[in-house]
Amino acid sequence: MRKRYKIIIFRTVAAILFAVLAVLIAARRNNGFAMPGAENIRTSEMVSGEYDEGGSAGGSAIIKSSEADSRGVVEENDNGYIMNGTGSAEDSSYAVSALKLSDYEKLSIDPLSPRIYEGAALKKRMKELAALDKTYKKINKRFEDYPENVLAAFCNEPGMSDFVLGYNDEDRVCNAAYTKDELEAEFPLLLQWDKRWGYESYGDSCIGLAGCAPVCLAMVSLFVNGESGVTPDQAASYAMERGYYLRGTGTSWSFMTEGAGYVGLYGRELGLSESAVMSELEAGHPVICSVRPGIFTARGHFIVLAGLQDGKIIVRDPNSAYRSSLLWDFTDIKGQIKNMWSYTKPSQSHTVRQDSRDVQYDVIFDIRDY
Repeated sequence: MRKRYKIIIFRTVAAILFAVLAVLIAARRNNGFAMPGAENIRTSEMVSGEYDEGGSAGGSAIIKSSEADSRGVVEENDNGYIMNGTGSAEDSSYAVSALKLSDYEKLSIDPLSPRIYEGAALKKRMKELAALDKTYKKINKRFEDYPENVLAAFCNEPGMSDFVLGYNDEDRVCNAAYTKDELEAEFPLLLQWDKRWGYESYGDSCIGLAGCAPVCLAMVSLFVNGESGVTPDQAASYAMERGYYLRGTGTSWSFMTEGAGYVGLYGRELGLSESAVMSELEAGHPVICSVRPGIFTARGHFIVLAGLQDGKIIVRDPNSAYRSSLLWDFTDIKGQIKNMWSYTKPSQSHTVRQDSRDVQYDVIFDIRDY
């Protein structure tokens, strides 16, 4: 009899524990878990062409900001998609992967803390991701077919899946024309690994991996000049032809001012102060920032401060639709910034330099954002 009671008690306790465990699992799926550096960011309805185990399409995004929390969220557009630059909203194959925080969480990736993966650490991380996701598994089976920097970038950004899947295709074609959606948007996001230009050569790599500088300059040109703005591949070709890229090192900072003339802009260096940044953004002058390792990059990177919304900064990061969906306080990014430049349309009082071949490399940085 005593043994029977013990069995009943054991089964009852086990049932209670399983019930509690089920509740905890459901809560985690619904609410996500806190990631280092992202305590103030709310998981929200920011999906359009949501990333899944089958992969996602890379591209540019027409982002609408709304319901800003401490840093902000985005909402879907009228058709439920945040647009890629090569198709219509009704065509899901062209919907950009604007990932939710939960999409990164299920892969144990922190979108606000990019990491460096090399050698054995890269192989280990790809194996871990392959166990969690079919696309990573498919790519990991061909691990030796990819350059390390492609896979290292993919370990930080699952939205690159379509770019990585097509990296070794022989029929890659550059088709860099802007769409109507991009031309009509106030601050369209251009992603460097957009397949329209991402495979094009830049330095000893490609725009998708090392082209954040020309992509940012093209993005600002699009903001300011609309239809007359240059495309990322055009800006990258100009930087290469004029010697602004130093192989194995990165893009010269002088490209941000001297290259501005080529894209139809006047650029000037800013002081590293909040008042300078806010003054330029309030005047409608976008700002490009060179940033050090931290929230936006593991090595070095360029981002665009596009404008203001509700007193917060709209960021366009050419390597992340997620980070571009958030609104930022200047204090959040101040410690990341190494240098800044603001941009306007040239006036008669501006001297625009666009043909300088005597480029100085005393101030350069590595723009490989893996």
